[in-house]
Amino acid sequence: MQMVNEKLAKLRTVAAGYLSTLEDGEGKSMLAYTLNLGPTWKQIIESLPLGPSTRVLDVGCGYGLLAIEIAIRTGASILASDVNPKFVAGAKTIIERSMEQGILSNDISIEFQVDDIMQLDVPEGEFDVVVVREVFSYVSDPDKAVGNLLGALKPGGVLLVEDIDDHLYMTYPSPSDAFSRLFEAIQKLQGQRGGDREVGRKLSVYLSRGGFVIDSVKLMTEALHVHSDPQKGEKRFIVDQIATLKDQLVDSGLLESASFDELLASVA
Repeated sequence: MQMVNEKLAKLRTVAAGYLSTLEDGEGKSMLAYTLNLGPTWKQIIESLPLGPSTRVLDVGCGYGLLAIEIAIRTGASILASDVNPKFVAGAKTIIERSMEQGILSNDISIEFQVDDIMQLDVPEGEFDVVVVREVFSYVSDPDKAVGNLLGALKPGGVLLVEDIDDHLYMTYPSPSDAFSRLFEAIQKLQGQRGGDREVGRKLSVYLSRGGFVIDSVKLMTEALHVHSDPQKGEKRFIVDQIATLKDQLVDSGLLESASFDELLASVA
């Protein structure tokens, strides 16, 4: 276990090094967000039947850190996909750098590909386990997505789907008016694109309707103290995430440029 933990710590160092090379924008924000999910991933991995003979599909893999961690912890064979080519390219770079530093051996079985859950291009009925994290909140046709996932699984296979539900967030003190206005605009933007930031409560219905047997439903808790000092890492991270969405919010007509700048300055 100590060796595994050492490898995971080195993996995070490699990913953080790659993060430092990225230009500001959505891709950098995504990787920064991903690096904060270690405790959540441990819960996910420990809940799944994983081992060296397990074939895993990771849909919406981002920069691939969950897939790599599964491989390190369990030795499973993994196909990881994401709709964003930049994320897939970044995942491959992180794999290469991890191999160069001896974190991963050459016989590790991880493959990355660009793919879309709505047109899933994977072998039918091949996977023992399918993992889908924070993808359904962007999906306009969840029933089609569920059907594609069912087709990828072996009979008796296991699907784990995890996603957000904004109405389960609790904060103290309450968010400022500026933050609330920005967050409301972000919710509307995702909705305009067919997404749903309250999808968490609906997942079991979509899956059951699509032919899955629901084994369990879990509320995965995560608590975070965000320091009020904007130069502290936690708050800086949130502000930077919001900043990457300016052009999209302005282009969609949800906020004017000057209004966005004023609101963000108030939050920061």
